[in-house]
Parts: sequence; structure tokens; C-alpha cells
Amino acid sequence: MPKRFAALIIVFILSTNVVLAQQIAYLKGKVTNAKGKGLDAVTVAVVGTSIGTSTDRKGIYQLEVPAGAEVTLAFSFVGFETQMQTMTLLNGEAKEIDIQLKEEAK
Repeated sequence: MPKRFAALIIVFILSTNVVLAQQIAYLKGKVTNAKGKGLDAVTVAVVGTSIGTSTDRKGIYQLEVPAGAEVTLAFSFVGFETQMQTMTLLNGEAKEIDIQLKEEAK
């Protein structure tokens, strides 16, 4: 009897981990200016969450986002207009999104 109970507990724990596993999708891309030059330190954030990152020296970013729900990305950088992109991705899906930011009017 104790062996059956222990086996039942193990099965329950393993199945709980699978159910609670977060579904994730993957985004990557490049953020450039009007001349096609990569922009360093652009903030790339999922609106309404604490999920975000910034671009590297070449304007490249990578980000894990929740899958199965509509997410809106905000691309922002000082001196440029913030640009938004809304999408829904499937679990495990990888997508590349390149953005060209426009300078703010003076």
C-alpha cells in the first residue's frame, strides 16, 4: 500500500508540472533608423507586463513572450516615435519582427 501511495504522489507531482508549464513564444528582430542603421539601447517591452529587453549595439533584440494571448510590443527610444506592434503567437512559435523607428518631429 505505501508503494502505491508513493507512486500516486509522484504521478501527481509530474502531471502538475506539465499543466503549470508556461506557454512561451519567441521574438527576435532588428530595430533601425530611417537610414537602416541599427539602434543601440532601444526598449522593447510587452505592454501591460514586466517583460522587456533592449537592443544590442547592432539593434538586435530577442524576447520570450506569452503564447496564446494577444500581446502588444512597444519599441521606444529617445528622440524617436514609439512604435507598437500587436500579435498572437502559438506555443513554441518563433517570429522575426524588424522595426524602423521614425525620428520625432522637431
